[in-house]
Amino acid sequence: MAQTRVEFHEGADAVTTAVDLVAAVAAEGGDALVLAADPAQAQALDGRLWDVGADVFVPHALADDPDVAAARVVVAAPGHPVAPCTVVLNLRQDAVEVPCSRIIELIPADEAGKAAARARWRSYQARGLKPEKR
Repeated sequence: MAQTRVEFHEGADAVTTAVDLVAAVAAEGGDALVLAADPAQAQALDGRLWDVGADVFVPHALADDPDVAAARVVVAAPGHPVAPCTVVLNLRQDAVEVPCSRIIELIPADEAGKAAARARWRSYQARGLKPEKR
């Protein structure tokens, strides 16, 4: 099995950056799990994914939606069960533990967020992964 690819992307606004990255994954035909930091962020992501653009549709669902199995993109707030998938976009403080081929992390603009991103970077390195900044 190939090693999990870990990418760190800069983004001043987590929701906007996450929507752009997930839309790109979906456009390539991939599936993704977005780990929202909290329920409010999950709702914000859900709303923005419905309004990506006039010619863009990102099939998605919240993790507690009854139709979640049909969605290519799943948005999960903490406390909701998650299933393995190809791409995990992490908006939480802790490093990803969900089995996947690719992890996308965001580097926020604020110092506390940057410190948390550095800690996740080190966590991935400690697991033998090789994070990259994109």
